[in-house]
Amino acid sequence: RYPDEGDLVNAYHALELLAGETETSTAEEIHARSPLAKTRMQVCLALFANRGIVRSEPGRRYRLLKKGLTREELARAGQSYRERQE
Repeated sequence: RYPDEGDLVNAYHALELLAGETETSTAEEIHARSPLAKTRMQVCLALFANRGIVRSEPGRRYRLLKKGLTREELARAGQSYRERQE
């Protein structure tokens, strides 16, 4: 099952919190800030990377590229991702 809007918002919120503290974060650091299961967070991170919201960097680190996205923008990113995967 694909992440829903709530999953994307939770994952993005964790990324924004960490972006205020450091330039890049590990998947483990991001997961620690989010209520999502690890596998669900990994799917969200892959979706965000695919949509240009984050960039995956060496050492399993992630850099937030698009800050300040709204719930609606995240929902649209998730919807377009689902449509392309089906």
